[in-house]
Amino acid sequence: METNQLLQALSDMMDQKLEPIKSELQVLEKEQSEMKSDLQMLKKEQSEMKSDLQTLKKEQSEMKSDLQALKKEQSEMKSDLQKQIKRTERTLRAEIVESENLILDEVSRVHTILNTHAENNKLHNIA
Repeated sequence: METNQLLQALSDMMDQKLEPIKSELQVLEKEQSEMKSDLQMLKKEQSEMKSDLQTLKKEQSEMKSDLQALKKEQSEMKSDLQKQIKRTERTLRAEIVESENLILDEVSRVHTILNTHAENNKLHNIA
């Protein structure tokens, strides 16, 4: 065998021995590419989740603000209601006092009439 033939035979034998390694390397490259794709998808999903989380935080903050506004409004309404109750109580007390004074005046007038009649019996006599 000549040198060229030996070299060609050796080259063919090396190619045969390297073929499983090349094949395995191609499988590894394909898996690496798939992993890169999966990693990109995970990064995208993570970004979307971060965005959703930021939206939720913003909405939570707005809800807290709304709740504080409602509490303030409720407190103001309670204060206004208490003031209205006090005004109504004062008005009712004043009306009760006025009614009592009118009743006392009428009772006093009736007593005066009765005393006048008691002192003068002729007022009851029919002639």
